[in-house]
Amino acid sequence: MGGDRVSHGGDVRSELSGSAANAVLARDIDGGVHFHAAASALLVPWQLPRAVSHFRNREAELAELDAAADVPTGPGSCPVAVVRGPAGVGKTALALRWGHRSAARFPDGQLYVNLRGYDRLDPLAVSAALESLLLGGGVDPSAVPAGAEARAALYRSVMSGRRRMVMLDNAASSDQITDLLPTASGSFVLVTSRDRLSELGASEEVREVAVDVLSETEAVALLRGVAGRSGAADADLLAELAELCAHLPLALRIAGEKLAAGPSTPLGEFVEGLREESTRIDKLSGTSGRTAVRTVFGWSYRSLSDDGARLFRALGLHPGSDFSAPSAAALTQAPEDRVRVWLDELARAHLVWRKDDGRFEFHDLLRVFAADLARAEEGPQVAARAVTDLAAWYLRGALSAGRAMGVDSLRLPEPPDALHAAAPSFTSYDEALRWYLAERANLAAAVGAASDAGRYDLAWLLAGALLGIYEVTNEFDDWISTSHAGLGAARRCGDRFGEAVMLESLGKACRAGHQLDFAEQYQREALQIREAIGDRHGRIRSVNALGLVHRRAGRPDEARDCFQLAHTLAEEAGDVCFQALALLNLGGLDVETRRYVAAHAELEQALPLLRATGQHVYTVNALQDLAGALAGLGRLAEALSSATAAVQTATGLGNRLFLARALMELARVRRALGDPEQALTDYEQAIALHRELGDRNREAITLDEAGTAHAEAGRFDRAVELHAAAAGLHHELGDTAREEQALSHLAAARRRQGADPSTDHV
Repeated sequence: MGGDRVSHGGDVRSELSGSAANAVLARDIDGGVHFHAAASALLVPWQLPRAVSHFRNREAELAELDAAADVPTGPGSCPVAVVRGPAGVGKTALALRWGHRSAARFPDGQLYVNLRGYDRLDPLAVSAALESLLLGGGVDPSAVPAGAEARAALYRSVMSGRRRMVMLDNAASSDQITDLLPTASGSFVLVTSRDRLSELGASEEVREVAVDVLSETEAVALLRGVAGRSGAADADLLAELAELCAHLPLALRIAGEKLAAGPSTPLGEFVEGLREESTRIDKLSGTSGRTAVRTVFGWSYRSLSDDGARLFRALGLHPGSDFSAPSAAALTQAPEDRVRVWLDELARAHLVWRKDDGRFEFHDLLRVFAADLARAEEGPQVAARAVTDLAAWYLRGALSAGRAMGVDSLRLPEPPDALHAAAPSFTSYDEALRWYLAERANLAAAVGAASDAGRYDLAWLLAGALLGIYEVTNEFDDWISTSHAGLGAARRCGDRFGEAVMLESLGKACRAGHQLDFAEQYQREALQIREAIGDRHGRIRSVNALGLVHRRAGRPDEARDCFQLAHTLAEEAGDVCFQALALLNLGGLDVETRRYVAAHAELEQALPLLRATGQHVYTVNALQDLAGALAGLGRLAEALSSATAAVQTATGLGNRLFLARALMELARVRRALGDPEQALTDYEQAIALHRELGDRNREAITLDEAGTAHAEAGRFDRAVELHAAAAGLHHELGDTAREEQALSHLAAARRRQGADPSTDHV
């Protein structure tokens, strides 16, 4: 949409050069260049959810985990423990109890991710799990690279040298685990699973900790602890209640909560009610003894108020892994204040859990139970309507977030459904970004849910509303998946406008992933549709998007033609937003090709238009490129002011994607002013950010420029190291021209260092 984005692609072509770059970055260079720099400045992560209260016994298992964490491992691996047992047996409770009491072992923090291996939803993909761990490790959302391979490499880097615990909850297979194991020997991985994960044990130093149901004594003790005074009753009845709960901690806690909530009801009545529920479930299932957990679920569910029960059923239809009170209100079309009361009722009954951030989640067994109830008691039409209401709520929220973030220029039609629940509304970039990050997985899931419900119009509209947000946050996996889902939905409902929007989105996602042939193909298809249906605004977007593909592919003349045509079309249509963006892209391209006079004029026109149309994120690009144009014209004081403003604006927005590029421009201006020392400080930050972003191309460029700055400061040994690393990365990326340039800089630095340049090689 705006200025050219950072590339996350590039094929690995040489192990030698990559290792050279890593070797340089893995040590301090003149007091600070280190690829953990940006992440290490953040707070130490302590992500483990709250441990359950009234935890009983398990001392033997806790001791086994102590021993597992102390297992010595060789270089490149860390100890792993798998807590294994049946559903509802308390695997997660055990792991959390051990993790919280062992926090002092891990001074660099504790990371947590729920792999959802047994959820009725799709298990969490490895790529998404890596992203979650990277974010927990301090990597900015905009800095997470595309693809599981790049994320795994960055994860290993972020974890290197750290002493951290990583808890991987609810793993269904070894495939979910392998790429999530750090190579830092001081770390420890704690996995929970219902399965043995034998493939993992065959290749890693893994200790299995088996967890079984509680003994009768332990089960009764847990009931007494949860129930409080209500549990001080007949031991035989408590033992029978524990037996009806199959001695499973999940069922025991729910039963104990019911006892605590009804102290005036005799224990015998509780036990009789559960006996009846057990008989009913056994008759329905035709199998006795396998349904203890569902028996307790049903018993607890039938004690809810009508409103609480309705909410519980509706939540089984929610497409996400967790949910907020406002989204629950949208799902039920009930006032949020009332929904919060019902959520409290469900939480007291242990049918949902309130997370530390105020959101809610299910145990996976309860989610399946709620979904089954919804299908049985609501009927398909009511269920589809609830999903439609929720998707419409998410659509309104995404549109508002896009406007607040200054990225909403698609001119999408209004959502087709009236909403009773208040739609999210945002007034600032930060507020909108926080909501998006909290709801990100649910937004993507809602696209698929709307399509499954037959609301293809809502599905593509929601995917389209996310396009601008994806452009500045660069969530590549979500971007690709929602764009494909949106494209399929638009085609199924025959919406040519929507089809073009989703083709544009796919093209931009492919460009962000450096899949330039696909990017061009999708943008040309979008342009053809927009020309055929007479969509003037869409044609401008497609022409501009094609220009960005040409620019990324190193075709400046074709890119300039597209940007100039986009500007002309925008002027004819009175589209001020795209006049600004076309001028911005022209200015950036002209800076790259050293047409500084033209660039200065274009960017001076673009800046006030960007500000007037609220496109604040793209003012960073404009200020940065303007600094380059001013420096090229020799107006260095003005260039310094513009580059500083770009850094300040990017910092204020909290977007490292833009900040890294702005820091590079600021460093160039400082060098032009004869201040290589200060420039190196900016380069150091930019290198760390590019490393986190997975942008190996700009990382290499920055390394080479930093090497030149060291040479300017008379530190030729450092210059040699950085130029060698830059040449290695460029070689690996297949960028011959830049590789030769870096090798030339390397030869010059070695000559000044006193070495024989004929020995230069990478």
